[in-house]
Amino acid sequence: MLILRLKKYLSVLGAILLLTVGFLLIHRQLWRFDLTQYKEFSLSDQTLKILAHLETPITISAYFRWSDEPDGIFIRRKVQDVLFEYARRSPKITFEMINPDAAVDKVMKEGISSDGVILFQTAPEDNSDIQKKIVHQTDLFDFDLSLPNVPPRFIGENLFTNALLSITEIEQKKICFTTGHDEKDPKNTSSDGMSRLARMLEQENYQTVFLSGILKKSLPDSCHLVVIAGPQRPFSPQEDTILLHYVKSNRALLVLSEIPLDLRQTFNYLQLSLADDTVMDPERHFLVGDQYPSPLLEEHPITSSLIKKEFHPIFYLAQSLFLQNSEKTFIKTTPLLKTSSTAWGETSSEDHKGPLILGATVEETAPVAVVFGDSDFIANGLFNIPGNPDLFLNSVAWLLQEKNKISIRPQPTHFRELILSQTQSRIVYYAVQFAYPLLFLTAAFFIWYRRRSL
Repeated sequence: MLILRLKKYLSVLGAILLLTVGFLLIHRQLWRFDLTQYKEFSLSDQTLKILAHLETPITISAYFRWSDEPDGIFIRRKVQDVLFEYARRSPKITFEMINPDAAVDKVMKEGISSDGVILFQTAPEDNSDIQKKIVHQTDLFDFDLSLPNVPPRFIGENLFTNALLSITEIEQKKICFTTGHDEKDPKNTSSDGMSRLARMLEQENYQTVFLSGILKKSLPDSCHLVVIAGPQRPFSPQEDTILLHYVKSNRALLVLSEIPLDLRQTFNYLQLSLADDTVMDPERHFLVGDQYPSPLLEEHPITSSLIKKEFHPIFYLAQSLFLQNSEKTFIKTTPLLKTSSTAWGETSSEDHKGPLILGATVEETAPVAVVFGDSDFIANGLFNIPGNPDLFLNSVAWLLQEKNKISIRPQPTHFRELILSQTQSRIVYYAVQFAYPLLFLTAAFFIWYRRRSL
């Protein structure tokens, strides 16, 4: 009898010990599984890279009042969940949620004047040269005015990662866009504009500058990268010479164009040319039609993360490129994007047969240029296609030799909408109002009848 009791007590003690060890392991490791289609509860590859390379201690303080309103609770929990994950992923980050009503002295010390403020600041050991960045809760959601029925999307991770970059990067790189040739307008919010790209460049902590009009003299030394984005008029021979000198001085160039640009000297130096055709791809294209090719991605630092995530950029009315690799030069030109073998490039005479090259990289001892035969993939109309913004921003990061930024950016929360036809709506209505209640009544009657007959 004593042995049985002892076994019973030992079993209970063992169960308690097992539960305690399991609880401690879960508490220390915090295993989490994100089963959503777009990994909406996981940090992006870009954020994880930046967190892994942080060298400066950073404190993040989120000032939110304890509100019982549903919107306030939702925003506070969303911010807390994301920033808690930042702190969990990096030992350099310290995060705290603060109720400003209960920490008046700290609020006054930091100069916090409103509710819903997230303060990022470096925390050097000697308390010198503290860098600060503030994110307001009013900026955490993206309102797409072109889609009035779609609720705002949470873009907090984009802003939080940008805040980390802005207070830790020593130098802010300057990207110069050419103008004067009817290039895409970064202030234009229509489908042809480039306002979404301009906003993302700012979030990546780049400074954008727009060169005034036709190029008449050498490009500014402050430009780390020159971008030619969707010009509708060709460049002059003088501008061609200016760009050639710029590229030869080991500075980066990014070209996106559907038309021939008459940059013969520059493109000859880069060992490529624009084909002046319109690419159609019946095998790999967007649902709309052959004029929306979805090119195959060649393995490269720019595209490796896209290939891993199975993101497929979409172009529109693109032109192909011809490569001219020569053994007499140190320039190396490599295909980056290709169509399927069934594609063709329409011209006024003889069509070009596929597979066709839609993008290429150029490098010497360092990256020199990236050239795409399309600029519409960075326009607002196609900017939400998974892979389109990352293809451009990864090209920028590769040209500027910023390896930590070559990745997949945070994806905004996706809005899923179920659209039913009138017939489908009626089926749902009658099923809910009549079919389901009748089914339960039938089951209840059947159970009652069986019990009655027993």
